[in-house]
Amino acid sequence: MVYTNFVGQGGPAPASSISNGDGGVAEFATTNGPFALWKNDASAVYFSERTACSVRRVDDTTQIITTVLGNGDCFVDSANERRAPPTFPVLATSLTIGEPTGVAGFGDLLFVSVSEWNQVLVVDLTTGLADLFAGTGQAEFSGDNGNATEGTLSNPTFLSASRDGTKLFVADTDNGVV
Repeated sequence: MVYTNFVGQGGPAPASSISNGDGGVAEFATTNGPFALWKNDASAVYFSERTACSVRRVDDTTQIITTVLGNGDCFVDSANERRAPPTFPVLATSLTIGEPTGVAGFGDLLFVSVSEWNQVLVVDLTTGLADLFAGTGQAEFSGDNGNATEGTLSNPTFLSASRDGTKLFVADTDNGVV
């Protein structure tokens, strides 16, 4: 096995450079805080960028990088105030999100945990729309065996989808449960 950079050239990029390299070869793009990865069956790799508040996609065949979630603006404004979450569904690339941590998927669905929102989003990769999948936004522990959007999470981080797409596993970090 040989170690090779797949995306980026090393060193941190400024937070404003979320789109640096979009549409170009991934090796020459800049990234900012890459955190979690998911490789789908259709020859693409998705990864979250915590510091740049985005999720990006690299096509295995062409090596072209694109942003699939986030607009490059983070959830906290210049006065360090939290912004209100959007009304869903919304175009995924227009969304101002907090720190995306986990990424996982099944078929044409990409799931992203947003720790700052205490929620998990789902992006339909066919339509480009993002929607709420789980969590009310309150950092609490409730909702077992109920509707996912009515349950609460506290700092959801890593995600994993079952092979058949019937289950999404969430590391609900501050609640100490999966």
